[in-house]
Amino acid sequence: CPGVLEVFEELLAQPDGDRVYVDGAEPVIGRTIGDLCTLLPQAVVFGVLRGIEGVEPILNPSPDFVLESGDRLLSIASDLKHTSHFDLESVPERGPEFDPQDYRGSEGVRRVLILGWSRKVPVLIDALGGDPIHAQAIDVFSRVPISERETLVERDCAAHRTKSVRHLEGDVTSRHDLSRLDFNSYDHVLLVASDRLESDAESDARTMLTCLAVDDLLGSGARPHMTAEMLQTENADLFRARGISVMQTAVIPSMLLTQITLHRELSAAFDDIIRPGGAELRIVSAEEVGLSLGESSFARVRLEGLARGVTVLGIRGQSPAGTSDLAPDAHRIFHLEPDTQLVVLLTVTRRSSGM
Repeated sequence: CPGVLEVFEELLAQPDGDRVYVDGAEPVIGRTIGDLCTLLPQAVVFGVLRGIEGVEPILNPSPDFVLESGDRLLSIASDLKHTSHFDLESVPERGPEFDPQDYRGSEGVRRVLILGWSRKVPVLIDALGGDPIHAQAIDVFSRVPISERETLVERDCAAHRTKSVRHLEGDVTSRHDLSRLDFNSYDHVLLVASDRLESDAESDARTMLTCLAVDDLLGSGARPHMTAEMLQTENADLFRARGISVMQTAVIPSMLLTQITLHRELSAAFDDIIRPGGAELRIVSAEEVGLSLGESSFARVRLEGLARGVTVLGIRGQSPAGTSDLAPDAHRIFHLEPDTQLVVLLTVTRRSSGM
């Protein structure tokens, strides 16, 4: 989903960005998640850790989910102090009746093109094939011999997840070879960094050549969503300038490990978000969620989102830099248009509110 990688990067890798925090819920025991839209104005609660060990993540809870003794709140904020700054004098605003929407998206098969090869590709195929909602048709284009790739995929992937995989042979830096592909027939194109070259710089240079060739072939018309894996962080801006999402594999995993090391309770929450079938981070429009259009406080946006089955984490494109504005103040007023983009956490198959 376009924009999601940038949100992950802000939460995990930006030194001055928002962070995921865990804090106690003692001051608001007996209150609901919906109440926190008003009572916790400078943080967005997106889940609860429940249980003696605090390892059961309940993400995207319903607005009438009642907090119990021992619960800990999972929230996004610009500073830890905001996660416990409860405004207990405020009267919680009431949202619409709980009526969650179906966020499975459009029917049909998503076509994914993977350009390049590395040892991570079989793991990627296994994850894509494990999506319980969307069927995936995956093409892998690389000059690594097809027999070698098939052996590695069969070894590392569940058998039922490899049936929709097709291996194509060609040089990802050759415009002639790439011209054999019908790029507009794909929903997503992923440029994978090679792990068979001598240096990260050489791998990134190869990815750039592929990007330029694909960009030239696509022209100025409609194009699939493209994501490029980069090994050196200084090269990322070269791709973003072309509207390509960048996955910095050297940065995000290390920052994720750092946060989990410092706060081990976050491991279960991140695992639920990352794994297929868990909670999903998405960019959706205000119209798609069914929010009221026009002027609205962020607290109201959150309440209406919860009523529709999503936790609104922020609004995209309305910060000074044009990026995602995560966890804005609850009293801040936004003007919502039908195409206003929201950063949300959703669960396609909702748990009951009495969890």
